[in-house]
Parts: sequence; C-alpha cells; structure tokens
Amino acid sequence: MFVTVRYGDDQSRLFNINCRNEVLLYQIKKRCKMDRDEIIDLSDEHGTVKNLRQNLNEYGYDYLKERESLILLRVDLSNADHLEEDPSLLEKAVFIPMLTTLNENQDFIDALNPRDHMGSKHSLLDEDTKNRKSKNKDKKKDKKHNKPPPPKK
Repeated sequence: MFVTVRYGDDQSRLFNINCRNEVLLYQIKKRCKMDRDEIIDLSDEHGTVKNLRQNLNEYGYDYLKERESLILLRVDLSNADHLEEDPSLLEKAVFIPMLTTLNENQDFIDALNPRDHMGSKHSLLDEDTKNRKSKNKDKKKDKKHNKPPPPKK
C-alpha cells in the first residue's frame, strides 16, 4: 500500500502507508528535505486536508487511499501563539502547499483554508497583496516628504 506525495518543483515520492502517521510524516519530512521543526500534513488534489498530524498514533491506511496522489503542506501556526494552553488553536492553522505550481492557485488555497465561523478567510495571496500595498503607501509617503522645497523668487 503506497501513496504518491507531490512537492517542490513538481517532484514526487512514493511512501508506504502501512505504518503509524507519526512515522509516515517523519519519513515524508526526511525524504522531501523539510526541516525537522516544520509541521507538515497532506491534502488531496482538491484541497481536503488529511489531518494526519492530529492522529499520530493511527495508521496511514485509515486516512489515505491506496495509490492516492497527495500534496505536501506546511502548517503555519503563527496565528496560534498559545497552542500548548489551548489545543483548539489548531483550527487557526494556515496550510501552505509545498508544490510550487499550487502556490498561486487561489482556489486550492481557499479549499485548504476555508472560512472560519466568523466569516473571515485565511488567504495567502490576500495577505501578500496587503503587504505590497502597505509598502507602496510607505514609499509614496517617503516621496512626499522628500520633495525639494519650491524655488524662491
């Protein structure tokens, strides 16, 4: 029983799912050259997160289909500052596809990070756009303040 994990610049690797999810995720990190400290998970090609990291003692074949093609995800918990005190903060995790061709696919990112109960949406592209706009505003302000004084007559 195996699955294909896609990542990077359209690379893929085969993994045996007849093991505990903890071992599976460790091997995926190792063979896909991810940092040991990174938190990872998998999704199908439609953006459905498999949540293996929440079921580490279960077996991979209970969550994954044989010969399934999966996308490697990095889990960003920067919004969940107090994770140890409140495990429900895992719901605020942002999933980032590690397959380069999907980084700009807003539909896939939206499927990975659906709207929460307050109606807000975690969008990587929206955050990037906001950051660029704020930088442009700062540049415009700097230009206004750096104008030379008008010539004296």
